[in-house]
Amino acid sequence: ILIPGCSIEIHGFDVSDHGIQKQGFILQTVDLLNRECPGVPWNERITVIGKQDTWPYSADTFDVLISNQVLEHVSDAQKFFTEIHRVLNIGGIGIHLFPLSNYIYEGHLLLPFVHKIRSHDFMCSYISLMSSLGFGKFKQHNRETGISLNEFSEKHADYIYFFTRYLSEGEIVRIVKESGLRSSYRFSIEFYSGKLRSIIGLAPRLTYRNKGRAFFDATVVKFLRYLSVVTLVCEKRQTYS
Repeated sequence: ILIPGCSIEIHGFDVSDHGIQKQGFILQTVDLLNRECPGVPWNERITVIGKQDTWPYSADTFDVLISNQVLEHVSDAQKFFTEIHRVLNIGGIGIHLFPLSNYIYEGHLLLPFVHKIRSHDFMCSYISLMSSLGFGKFKQHNRETGISLNEFSEKHADYIYFFTRYLSEGEIVRIVKESGLRSSYRFSIEFYSGKLRSIIGLAPRLTYRNKGRAFFDATVVKFLRYLSVVTLVCEKRQTYS
């Protein structure tokens, strides 16, 4: 509707050795896509790789690359953005929705500051204390699985300790730059306004403002990063020669 005559070819992948995804998750994803969007060779378009593998795409393949709450689980962010630079066409963009280390309310356990703790023992104790006070997800997990408080606390401390890596705004900007990409936090305002519109029942906006308010975007992110996720935009473009 917005771009008549435009065709889109979608590809996607996940890692098979992360330790989070359930057995057969890719097959279930492909089955769902075949049901919802038939006529597309999803078996060829959706794949899995090892987290240390090179991405299964040739250089200069994509115009747009999207990840949704992935970066906080990436163990090697430098490799991640280097691969983005490799597979993007010149002028291509990557858009990534994820939380920075600054945010207060950790979204996986629904506990404040738990991702700031470095000691595994202290993290276990903190999760146990907060859960016993009624915060977080323990009650739901206990009701659904019967898991004990001690087991829940240790298991989810391991999750935060081994399977998340929250980076600061400065760390992300440095890594993106070293990978040969431009970076900005454009569209973060649109994300929050979109969430608000959804909550109050308004239709989503189909177009975003792309340029012209860089200072405002950069300033507002200084506050939004404490609340929840931000949107990082990476561009494969360099005009100086």
